[in-house]
Amino acid sequence: MATTTRTPGRARRSGRGAVDVQPETAPAAPADNAQQAAELTTSAWRWIRAAAIALTLFLAWQLLLVVQGWVGALLTIVLFVVFGAVVTFVAQPIVALLERARIPHVPAVLAGLLCVVAAVAGLLYLVAGPLAREVTSLAGQAPALTSDVQQRIAGIQQTLNAHGITVGTGGGLGGLLGAKGASVASHVGEIVIAGVTGVVTVLIDTVIVLVIAFWLLNDGPALRRGFIGMLPGRARDHADFAIDAVRVVIGGYVRAQLFLACVIGVLAWVGCTVIGVPFPIVVGAAAGVFELVPLLGPFLGGAVGVALALTHGPATAVETVVLFVVIHVIEGYILAPRIQARFVRLHPLVAFLSLVAGIEVAGLLGALFAVPVTSLGAVFLRASVGDWRASRPDLFAPQARDAGLEQRRRRLLGQFRLFRRPPVELVVRHGPIGWLRRRFS
Repeated sequence: MATTTRTPGRARRSGRGAVDVQPETAPAAPADNAQQAAELTTSAWRWIRAAAIALTLFLAWQLLLVVQGWVGALLTIVLFVVFGAVVTFVAQPIVALLERARIPHVPAVLAGLLCVVAAVAGLLYLVAGPLAREVTSLAGQAPALTSDVQQRIAGIQQTLNAHGITVGTGGGLGGLLGAKGASVASHVGEIVIAGVTGVVTVLIDTVIVLVIAFWLLNDGPALRRGFIGMLPGRARDHADFAIDAVRVVIGGYVRAQLFLACVIGVLAWVGCTVIGVPFPIVVGAAAGVFELVPLLGPFLGGAVGVALALTHGPATAVETVVLFVVIHVIEGYILAPRIQARFVRLHPLVAFLSLVAGIEVAGLLGALFAVPVTSLGAVFLRASVGDWRASRPDLFAPQARDAGLEQRRRRLLGQFRLFRRPPVELVVRHGPIGWLRRRFS
């Protein structure tokens, strides 16, 4: 009799009455439980690390915003101090003159600041009225000027089309100005609010600058003594010299530049009035303001004059170009060498590179202060080199020339020349000039 072996399991009846036996699932091994626990732990640590990274990035971003706010506030304070120092440099000669007239110090300071404010207000009163009238007239004539420019562009386009050159206008200048005009008209309220806010902000900033200038003029020597007194003994002389250099170089440059701006503005205004350039006060004001920008200022002011002269005719534009060339010659060969060159002792290339760097770093403010700051740095460099030469004269003593060394170096550099002799010398010696010289010598 056969013996049947039963496999432990769960019996399930099939459709025809047969019984199928299914094996039971074995309980999980301890190794599988440990692996699952390890996976859960790893996953939890990954989520915790991701949350920590996200929290760190968020906190770093908030810290960056806080630092940015602090830096912005610090830069604002620095700008207030800089403009207060500019007003101080302008008012200092007036205060010194009043003190020599035996006027007490505080009234002299107040009177000096009052003179500066009165001079600026008088200049604005003399210029603002005619300037506003001319700007209003220019705005009223803008449609006619736009139509004239559009007609000229159309004539140029027809000429180019006649020669087979097709130029697209992109909808025309009139359409562009019309769209811009509609956009401006729809935001008149916002423009008025922004204008009022800007005026209030300028007034508040002006008051802050005047307060800073008052304290610099009134307590400048005491502030200087207190600052120098906090420094170590070896650094006091250097700090004292640095303050004197800033006062002499920057102060002299600011006064000279403002004087040149006034002179150039008056010359441009008078010249454009004589020539017949439209809106001469606008041209004079633009020339005076742009004169504050070194090197590029005269060209920018001349560009404004030429642009307005073109609306009157090509002949007037040519006369305006000649006028600004004459003004530039007067400035470069008469005024600047006697006024500005005393405070800016830089090569034109160095001044130009410093101007470019200032524009790249800080825009308009960089353009205004790049050249005087570079001149101040040149003063510090010359002073450091002078102190070095005085302390170590042996390093700067002239040495005997080594003829053999110079000959070896000249021979080495001669290997990189295309011609052993300069081409001009070869042409002169072996060309017609050399032949004539040998023929008649």
